[in-house]
Amino acid sequence: MFINRGPASAANHLLQSAYIRLHAEPIHVPPGMTQVFPDSTVLAPKDPLAVLISFVPPPLLVSQVPSTLMTRWVPAEDLFMKLKDAVAIVTGSSSGIGAAIARALAEQGCHVVINYSRNDAGARAVATECEALGVRVLVQKANVAEDDDCRALVEATVARFGRLDVLINNAGTTQFCAHENLAGLDKQDFLDLYAVNTIGPFQMTRAAEAALRAQPIAHVINMASIAGLAGVGSSIAYAASKGALLTLTKSLARVLGPQVRVNAICPGFVQGEWLEKGLGKERYGKILDQTRATAPLNDTATPETVAQIVLGLLIGGDLTTGESLLVDGGAHLNSGVPRR
Repeated sequence: MFINRGPASAANHLLQSAYIRLHAEPIHVPPGMTQVFPDSTVLAPKDPLAVLISFVPPPLLVSQVPSTLMTRWVPAEDLFMKLKDAVAIVTGSSSGIGAAIARALAEQGCHVVINYSRNDAGARAVATECEALGVRVLVQKANVAEDDDCRALVEATVARFGRLDVLINNAGTTQFCAHENLAGLDKQDFLDLYAVNTIGPFQMTRAAEAALRAQPIAHVINMASIAGLAGVGSSIAYAASKGALLTLTKSLARVLGPQVRVNAICPGFVQGEWLEKGLGKERYGKILDQTRATAPLNDTATPETVAQIVLGLLIGGDLTTGESLLVDGGAHLNSGVPRR
């Protein structure tokens, strides 16, 4: 594949040294198009399999490319989801990771739906920040454990914006209980955590399916956890609910294509008030120091770095589905965390 080396752009940065799998369905060639324009057009070889992207000086005339390589023109921007003027629901976005994701999306020109179940003030503060970035915002209360609330949230979104491109299933809850304390959890603890952490994402995705399928490219991102991979975390019930969410991600990815991609993000230790409050300040600081010391990148995740990964999947992950991505500074490399 050849692409013009035009002015620096997000597309060029994402394309560089990457592989893209191209399909062979015919694409209309715009009348009079005779060269590869900077940052706008890709000339693809006939081989529909993954090919290495190479950059060439502008402009690359068609006459300079062997006719055997020419098969179709593809606008470079069509290789990626466009976040500008897209619409995203971020559940549990009144604080923490959800709030950081909402802000990051707004920075890209994406209109956002801020969802909360209890923290109205936090949700409205995040909404104000996003509106200051020039996007439209809807604030909607909904408990994802309730199917009627999930359907109402999606309906309100479509009524306000007329579309839905992205669903971030971020809302979550936990019960802090040492893993060795089996008596510290009961049946209701498991049911409560599964209702939000596993059933909630399913209900939200089901409610959003029709709206997402109406778009040529749509994404669902489930906020899982390293707990779901390694059986660690705030409690056994939490780890089990996140492990179930990873399985749910694969099942949904299998049935929602080709329009909808479904992936999961698995943060490790995430710096912030939520974990500090749950663990206690002393234990939080000790685990943070230990994790930083052992991680190859000498740091742990923050809400903002998790939001970065979300953007990466949305902007450059259109051929990725059914995957889980660890965000932990590489700490799992020294702890034997299994991959699903």
